[in-house]
Amino acid sequence: MKEFKNKVTEIRIPDDKKSTAKELVTKQGTYADLCLICVRAPEKGGIGVEEMRKRFRIIDALEEVGKTATVKLEDQDAVLLREIMIEFKWSNMHKDIIELTDYVSKLE
Repeated sequence: MKEFKNKVTEIRIPDDKKSTAKELVTKQGTYADLCLICVRAPEKGGIGVEEMRKRFRIIDALEEVGKTATVKLEDQDAVLLREIMIEFKWSNMHKDIIELTDYVSKLE
């Protein structure tokens, strides 16, 4: 089992619970929020069912973090998250993204 703190970042992300079709509401993103963005993004060329299953285990753990301040992942899920985070192509630059990726990369 691997664990990491769900730190609040300076990055603003859409708040799906408060946004409407007419108004986009944002919130400060957490490490779990940023990881969810990466894990939910399909790979170039699509995503297979087995890969979906693996990613949904990670998604479930990241969404569960709302109840605690710590993300808890099974070892194989931590390895996959690390691979996803390293390969993900961001549309903007921010030091919090580098810090998060480095942090997740050290989960061994």
